[in-house]
Amino acid sequence: MRVDSLSERIRQASEGLSQGGKRVATHLLERPQDFAFLSVREVAQRIRVSTATVIRAAQALGFAGYAQLQAEAQRIVWSNRYTMRLSAVEPDASPGQPPSLQALMQDDVDAIRTTMSRVDPGHVERAVRLLVRARRILVLGQRLSAGPAEFFGRIMDTLLGKVHILGREPGMLFDALVGAGPEDVAVIVAFPRYTMSTLQFARLAAQKGIPLIAVTDSPLSPFVSLAQCWFCVASASSGPVDTYVAAASLLNGIAGLVALQNPELVMQRLQELDRVLDASDTFARLK
Repeated sequence: MRVDSLSERIRQASEGLSQGGKRVATHLLERPQDFAFLSVREVAQRIRVSTATVIRAAQALGFAGYAQLQAEAQRIVWSNRYTMRLSAVEPDASPGQPPSLQALMQDDVDAIRTTMSRVDPGHVERAVRLLVRARRILVLGQRLSAGPAEFFGRIMDTLLGKVHILGREPGMLFDALVGAGPEDVAVIVAFPRYTMSTLQFARLAAQKGIPLIAVTDSPLSPFVSLAQCWFCVASASSGPVDTYVAAASLLNGIAGLVALQNPELVMQRLQELDRVLDASDTFARLK
């Protein structure tokens, strides 16, 4: 089983999972190496649920029990599709011993690797097709999710010039839906804790027939069921906040693929942009 098919299995089983079961499923996606090399008791302690909850979650996902889930996790970890450092399975940091800079940066590297292993090529093709054909591209991410959303929106606006980055003006978010429809596309970047306004926007956009591309954390995310294509991005970090490097990397890659669909048009736009910026002395000239 590939990691992307495991994500699909979790998505399909999401409605039948308890809150504890959803925590188990999320941890399975974030750290399959824990399930591959730790006992059911150790996994339960790490997730802070009961062993019975871990076993019930395994069964809800279609496995006979924890042993079968563990065997599947081992195959995922050892496969070429999921490059994983075995040293990543290590005890939690001791109190008073914060992670090093190298460890935190390694979290970013691991998040990108994990995200790469989850990407469904079909969803990539669909996302690129929607973005290329869209009349307008609406990009939304709020709070910490605003960082990768703003990054993507600026890149896409530079390349195509039909992007609206939302959420900058308080109280004006839903105005962007006026006149929007199936010819447009909305890119939603949303990581826990999800903001209510982002979820409301996504629901209203879906009701209007606007195709949605969701960049989120899990198949259990409420945005997955609303989207035409979705990407589950790893964000676990040893630091005080999650890492969004993998989200930025994924979105940067998608933007690059969009540019390659019409390189002549993109090149013309970039050349015109350079002329305008030079004429306006936008950038400092270093002697």
